Amino acid sequence: MDTEILLNHIVKQLRMPTIGKQYRSIAWEAEERNLSYKQFLLVLLEAE
Repeated sequence: MDTEILLNHIVKQLRMPTIGKQYRSIAWEAEERNLSYKQFLLVLLEAE
């Protein structure tokens, strides 16, 4: 299954609309800033 489709499905099930809307831009920013996975996850969850 396509990753995008799966991620969208999971965030809907978990009722996390902000993550659903922002994870792409936050992932891009994390990559640009060379954030670790844990740092990326923290930023993502703080957005929610």
